[in-house]
Formats: sequence, structure tokens, C-alpha cells
Amino acid sequence: RLISAIYAKSIYLDHQSHAQMLREWKVYRTCGVLLTTMSVALLGAVVALVKSGEGKRYPGFLIYAVAAYSFYKLIMSLISVVRAHREHSPLAMALRYIGHSEALVSLLSLQTAMFATFGSGSREFVERMNGGTGATVCLIAFSIGLYMVKAGTRKVKVYNQSPVEKEKHT
Repeated sequence: RLISAIYAKSIYLDHQSHAQMLREWKVYRTCGVLLTTMSVALLGAVVALVKSGEGKRYPGFLIYAVAAYSFYKLIMSLISVVRAHREHSPLAMALRYIGHSEALVSLLSLQTAMFATFGSGSREFVERMNGGTGATVCLIAFSIGLYMVKAGTRKVKVYNQSPVEKEKHT
């Protein structure tokens, strides 16, 4: 997010629409690469979590506040992704996709905390559930990142073409 915010400041200093869109698509693509890399690193953390079998334990009723916040975050990320699609802004979409991935990781963290706090089932079941949810979250984040890289690369190629070449492709 920090990289996107820094680029956003410099992007909006340009007054040329074509140059601005080109830079936004480049930032979008870069965010996709970083999101893909982050999902691979997250997979390593999920493997370590499953092997240790431990989750974060929250004292008292704090787990309920964490659960409410996690679900709020997920709902708001879904709403913001839909809104960003309407804006047709690559930078806004990149930030929304990052937020959506963050909300999914928050749900994974909540699940591990719930098993640590309330789980009385077998260790194998907890490992399978945490592993399955973790792998799903990593796969979704990886897929979003790959989509961003592919779409960003395609749009950068379009914006790098001369106006004559652009008319041939449209």
C-alpha cells in the first residue's frame, strides 16, 4: 500500500491523461507482482502455522471483537472492490485488491485464533482446517496477483503503442 500511495502522489502531479494512465497501469502491474510474491511468503507462514499447531490466543472476550472486525473488514473489502470497478481507476483497483487480500488473511488469523481458543477437536482436524483455509487464501491472493500482472502488462502494451497502432487494435 505504501508503494501505491507514493506512486499515487507522483501520478496525480502529471496533467497528461495518457501518461497518467500508463503510470497507473505500471503501478497496478507492480502491485500484482508484489501481491503474488506476498502470497508465496504467506504460504510459508501457513506451513509453519500448521506444523506448530498453535494459533493466537486472545484473552477474555477480545476474540469476539477480533471476529467482528475481521468480518467487517471482509464485507467492506468486497464493497470497495465493486465500487472501484465502477471508477475504472487501475490504482484504486490495486489498492482494493490489496485490501481484499488483507481481509482474507485476517479471516485466516481469526480461524486459527478460534481453534486455539475454542477448539477441542483432534489436532489432525485443526491442522487440516488451518492448512486448507491457508492454502485457499494463498491461492486467492496468488490468483489476484497473477490477474493484476496479466491485465497490467496488457494495458501497458496498449498505452505504449503509438496512436496509429492503437487505432489498428481497436
